[in-house]
Amino acid sequence: MPTFNGEQYLARAIESVLEQTLTNLELIVVDDASTDKTAEIVAKYAAKDKRVKYSKNSKHLGLFRNYNACLEEATSEYIKPFADDDLLEPTCLDKLSNALESHPGATLASGARLVIDKADHEVGIERSFESTGIVPGEEILQDFFTTFFNRVGSPSQVMFRRKNAKLGFDPVYQLNGDVDYWLRLLQEGDLFYLEDVVCRIRRHPNSATVRATKDLSFMSDSFLLADKFTEYLEKQGKLPPAMHKKIISGLVRKLRNAKSDRDLAVEPVLQKNGNGKDVDKSLDYESVAQQMLLYAADLKTELEELNRTTLQQSAEYEKQIEDWERRARELSLELESIKNSKAWKLTEPLRKLRTVVNR
Repeated sequence: MPTFNGEQYLARAIESVLEQTLTNLELIVVDDASTDKTAEIVAKYAAKDKRVKYSKNSKHLGLFRNYNACLEEATSEYIKPFADDDLLEPTCLDKLSNALESHPGATLASGARLVIDKADHEVGIERSFESTGIVPGEEILQDFFTTFFNRVGSPSQVMFRRKNAKLGFDPVYQLNGDVDYWLRLLQEGDLFYLEDVVCRIRRHPNSATVRATKDLSFMSDSFLLADKFTEYLEKQGKLPPAMHKKIISGLVRKLRNAKSDRDLAVEPVLQKNGNGKDVDKSLDYESVAQQMLLYAADLKTELEELNRTTLQQSAEYEKQIEDWERRARELSLELESIKNSKAWKLTEPLRKLRTVVNR
């Protein structure tokens, strides 16, 4: 468990590990030079439970380097990464380790997650696959570079063998270092997926994911992933067409989610001069690109809303037409019934007489 200034949720996260039905475990907490009460919180649990091991970095390493520091201290057969603001379900370790034990061809195990907010309120269950079972590693890789959607899950959802820990997390990434790791593991084997919920993922304004999303530092990650795995995909004959266009589409989706769920705000690059015209004060092209993506995200939202409205109106028009046609059929049947009635036939001479008189 890498941690950095995680005092708000750290205690509950630790307790969820120590309450596991699988008791033969070690909890490795590596503190990335925190300045809050992280050390005191961990010390309280370490004093009561020898399974808790704590160390503190002399300087701040960053998320994925700190994950690697955790891996270096691991001694057990299986590795379970875990974020300091999430919660493990009581049977998480049991279920994931049994999955790997029973399926030697799987290099990675994962499960469904229950999303919670900062106050522990349940938001909803998220599942990447409909049922429990093996998913071929090549299928996951091809799917990711087609959709740029991470179906494996976050670190708190997965488990892998220690013999694969040498791969490590690549610190070049701002947000997708875990995705890169999962994809490299799946080059060597398959994913075993559990439809059962194995953890509770907390979404809150101060999470590492939200911080990386807010400053848009994650934007280059998708391109780095694509460049890194292009050769592998070409050798497999699985290189998706128009991959970089799909990257842009994926970035727009992330930005839209960030704006709606995570209070994303980016300072505008262009400012007004005295004449009311836009002037570029910084020539910060990266920020300009960020603004363009935000605009694209807003535009896509507007277009989708327009499409939904159009479809809704179209459905209403179709229903109205169906109602009119139904009423016309009913009137036609009523008219036919009147024409065939005895009263209609008896009054036919009178109608003919009326027609003659009117002439």
